[in-house]
Amino acid sequence: MNKYFWTWLMSCVSYAAGIIILVIVNTTSVRSFAYLSSEVCQVAALVGTVYACNLIKNIPHNYFALKYGIICTGFFAVYMYYYGVTQGVYVLLLVFKLAAVIMILYIILVKWDFQFYIKLLGLAVFGVSGLFLCLYDFLIYDNENTPQVILWLCAGIFLLMVQNVSFAVLYRLQMHNEASLREDYLSEFAENSQDIIFYYVLVPYPRFSLVSPAAEALLGYTPQDFYNNSKLHVEIALEDDRELMEELLGDFDGDFKDCIVTVESKNGEILNLQCLVTKKRSGGRVVAVEGVFRDVTERIQAERKVAENNKNRQLMLSYISHDLKTPITYIQGYSEAIQKGIIYSEEDREKAVDTIASKAKSLTRLVDDISMLSKLEANRFNYEFEKISCKELTQQLYASHIDDFHEGGSEFSLEKRQFRFAVEEGVCDDDFVLADVKRIEQVFENIFSNAVKATEEGGSIVVNCGIDRKKNSFYVSVADDGVGISQEDLQHIFENFYRSPQTKKRRGGSGLGLSLSDQIIRGHGGQITVTSEEERGSCFVFSLPLFTEGL
Repeated sequence: MNKYFWTWLMSCVSYAAGIIILVIVNTTSVRSFAYLSSEVCQVAALVGTVYACNLIKNIPHNYFALKYGIICTGFFAVYMYYYGVTQGVYVLLLVFKLAAVIMILYIILVKWDFQFYIKLLGLAVFGVSGLFLCLYDFLIYDNENTPQVILWLCAGIFLLMVQNVSFAVLYRLQMHNEASLREDYLSEFAENSQDIIFYYVLVPYPRFSLVSPAAEALLGYTPQDFYNNSKLHVEIALEDDRELMEELLGDFDGDFKDCIVTVESKNGEILNLQCLVTKKRSGGRVVAVEGVFRDVTERIQAERKVAENNKNRQLMLSYISHDLKTPITYIQGYSEAIQKGIIYSEEDREKAVDTIASKAKSLTRLVDDISMLSKLEANRFNYEFEKISCKELTQQLYASHIDDFHEGGSEFSLEKRQFRFAVEEGVCDDDFVLADVKRIEQVFENIFSNAVKATEEGGSIVVNCGIDRKKNSFYVSVADDGVGISQEDLQHIFENFYRSPQTKKRRGGSGLGLSLSDQIIRGHGGQITVTSEEERGSCFVFSLPLFTEGL
């Protein structure tokens, strides 16, 4: 119920009161209290109708008060001035009521936004009832309650009934128009929103009454799926969040809740949804929940990545400190031992010098790797690209490890391991790549040395070079039958300074080799892939796009 309804109701009550007073009191004196009370009720009914007609168009109240209040004040001023003249008072009241009727008809005809036939109906009903209020005094003035007078009063009651029906119809139309406008606005807003807007009714039974089309785009489920299954929101939530999701669209603590829930879309994608829900109450109890599901997966991932980057930065500093400290400790220890004469024999001195040189070389390599990594990540590293045939690049990769390969037919041995370096027949003389040969050799060295460290005595390493015509790329694969890499470690091997516990036990290294290799190959427009199985070995493949003239 709003002001519009109560205004119509008070108008009807005033209308009825004016007629009933005359029927009951049966007065013929214009100066009597009963007659004046009847006139006041009639005026109140007309003024209430004028006000209600303004409300139906949402005309500001101050506009009504200013425009029609001045007219009322003027008429009442004249009324007080002529109060001593009986007939004059009657005429002035009649003119005042006629002015109110004219105002009503003007508002209906000009201001209302209903269909024309509804305007005509309003003009007929309120015009006839308003004119009756103005003129029925002529019919009963100076007359007692004769059958004719009673008949006219009954006609007034009939008009009141018609007016009541009209009030109810117009009230219903007004509410329907407002609801339609609100629904149209909400519907347009919901249809264009990228968030899932919903309204979940709790009584008389739980169900979705509104789900925006964004549900299908985001979750793969149509709004109809939610209408058909009142528990679908719980079913799509991951097990750990199902209780929370059920509570959200139920009776949670407080009137508003904001939380993150993890769900699985129809195609199996895991999403993080921010849930903003508000309770709707009626009669003191919760009858519905309205809210929004917003996809914040990328935001959550970004926040996790920032936290992870901060953690990795701290780990990186820790690793750098450790990897720098180890060779420095050796260099410092052996240097002091030589200076203090602790090492006497020439053989021990030579071993100490060799160790110092080896650790200095390791230290230099680590510093160079850190410097290179910094430039790569800042996109400030300059490659020295050149056009080179795939065959020539293959020969250079082989030549860079000629000291490691001791020829024995097509097989090679190193530290009691078997090696095979093969070039497929599909490599042609006109297959070229653009590459920084020095950096490609560095990538091959990193992968190859890791394969050597991963294999035991008697193990084997196979290097294959070839062309993938489907992908239009040159590739180099390094496969071993060593210890392999666990699936948990496999997803981290290209991260800076990452070394699995198993790797740390078996061999040293800074944990930068594969990270640098990955960034170098990506800088060439290629990629590195790896497949591995614990205790069965690994296979690393890096590829470079073939060079095509004109591109």
